[in-house]
Amino acid sequence: MTNYRKQNLFTIIELLAAMTIIVILAAITVGVYSYIRTKTYNDKTMATIKKVEMAMRSFKQDNGYYVQQATQGGLTINTSDNDFYTYLDYSKMLESGEINSSNNLVDAWGREILYQCPGSHNRTMFDLISIGKDGTNNDGSGDDITNFTNY
Repeated sequence: MTNYRKQNLFTIIELLAAMTIIVILAAITVGVYSYIRTKTYNDKTMATIKKVEMAMRSFKQDNGYYVQQATQGGLTINTSDNDFYTYLDYSKMLESGEINSSNNLVDAWGREILYQCPGSHNRTMFDLISIGKDGTNNDGSGDDITNFTNY
């Protein structure tokens, strides 16, 4: 029996220590992945907002006004209305998921980006608001991504 104990076997403490290290590394990996995913979605949403903002400014420069929408709501891209449609790269935005099948402008989470012109925050322009990761409209604060605040 003593010969059997002299063999190199792992003790329960060594196994628990190894498992603890593996669990800690897994938790760190999940946390980093979640942070990177959120940051990527935020960046993609901000890029979409910037594209639309540039298209809106070009539209105003050529037409003298922004696309009007007095109450805050989703921005629907009307493909039969060439006035604004021509300023967006519609087919590329549709292909990349920035415009959904209902022709609404959406963020990286697939939620509609809200639009209002004249804006509540940008009174001489317009407001674009993504309600962010939590899905709650904080009117431009919290995790909302907008054209009037930095995230």
